[in-house]
This record gives sequence, C-alpha cells and structure tokens, in this order.
Amino acid sequence: MAQLLCAEHLTGMSFATDAKVIYGNYMDTGIVIHKIPSQPSSVALPAEPSAESLAEPSVESPAEILAESIDANPPTAGSAPSGQRYKYYLLEADEGNNTPRVINQNDIIRHQDIHPDNAHRIASLNIIEMRLTIETAFPDVLHSPFFLVSSDFMKLINTYDEEIAGIHIKLWEKESYINKTYKLPIFQTVDCLSAHSRLSLDKTTIERLILDGDKLDDQAIFRLSGFTHGYIIARLDMVESMIRRKLKGIRYREVEVYQ
Repeated sequence: MAQLLCAEHLTGMSFATDAKVIYGNYMDTGIVIHKIPSQPSSVALPAEPSAESLAEPSVESPAEILAESIDANPPTAGSAPSGQRYKYYLLEADEGNNTPRVINQNDIIRHQDIHPDNAHRIASLNIIEMRLTIETAFPDVLHSPFFLVSSDFMKLINTYDEEIAGIHIKLWEKESYINKTYKLPIFQTVDCLSAHSRLSLDKTTIERLILDGDKLDDQAIFRLSGFTHGYIIARLDMVESMIRRKLKGIRYREVEVYQ
C-alpha cells in the first residue's frame, strides 16, 4: 500500500520508522511533523544548582531539525547511486476549504490536450474563472480540474528538466477582480503502471498504484499515461528539493515499485 512520505526517506534512514510524518501545509512553515515521541530526559540537579543548570534546554523545532538533516545530505539531480533505485512519490494537492475552486467553464482547457503532442492546441495565455472563500490561501499546487503549479514550483521543475513547458494560467475572480498566476506544466507521460496495480471497476482511477520498475526512465517528474486524472509522480531527490524550498499545500505519498 502507498505510504505517506516519512522523514527516514529523506535523511538516510536515520529516524525510527514511526517517528515522523511530513505533510505540505500552506498555513505555517510548509511542513507539519506529527508523532514525535521523544521528550527531554530528566536530569538530576546538583545540591546547589547554578543558574545554568536550571535554565531551559534549547530545543530545535521539528522543521529546523528536518532542514538541517537535508542540508547535511543535499539532494542532487541525476541518476541514483550505484546499485540503488530511487523511490517515487505521488504528488497530491492538499486542497482544503480555503483554497480557490477553479472553474474550467466550456472546457477552455481539454484534458486530452495536456500532453506534449497536443499542447500546441492550448493558448499561451489562459484566463480561467475561480471561486474564492472568505480567507483564501493560494498553495503551490492545485489539482482540480488539472494540475497547476506556482511559478516557484515551475522554476524547480525546469531545474530538473528544462524542456517541460509551463503554460500561463491566470485565475480570476470576477466579483472581486482578485487574480493569481499559475503554470500548467506539460509533463512527459510514462507508461509504467504495473499489472499488479488495482483499478476501479470502470478502470478510470487507480485504487492501488504500483509502478513497473523496468519501465521507469529515470525522469525526475512525469505524468502516468493512460488516465484523464493527472497522476503526477516525482523522484525522491526532487521531493527532497521541494521540501527544502518549503513548497506549500502538497502531500507526498510513496508508491510501490515492482521489480
């Protein structure tokens, strides 16, 4: 089964399996870490304690610990270390009640055109209506009705693959005139779904996602072919880069790879 991205995947297996779980979160630092079992151990005080011995110990926040761990082992774009295979993660938008709702009225952008062979059918600049809440937050990823990314995320994507085009999307709320710019990345599609995966009865959605390791071409990020829904898969080193940049509003789920 797919797993949520855990800290040990990012720091060379240095944490216990159940120690930390990481989510993108656009409301604060971009990272929320749950299930931190450790507590400061009690220390016997001397008979005549000094001010230093009574002072509160300095404790780093979980986000600071994670950032330092990744900085000590910075990710690099390219091939996996010799004799190893990368792990891969499904990228999902953490779309809550205060994210904008995109209205693709009259199919301004058709799903079949979000492909390198058909992207020329999409205009270079698109204005699409959105609905806002009272306190709207704009995360780095929106996933409905298609996969949109912020300019910062698009820059990172092009750091790994400069040939991935990003079509300009202007989201616009007609009552307030509030607008926000996103990019529609045109990912390469890869036919790498394993026969061991489980699909819905109508075969339009994936209930258990398993990749065929022999069909992976080592792309840092790609779209799974054969589905209207945008299943976007990222390699571990790119996921690390995303977390280091504190991209917001993204969930990472590890996917199984069948060898």
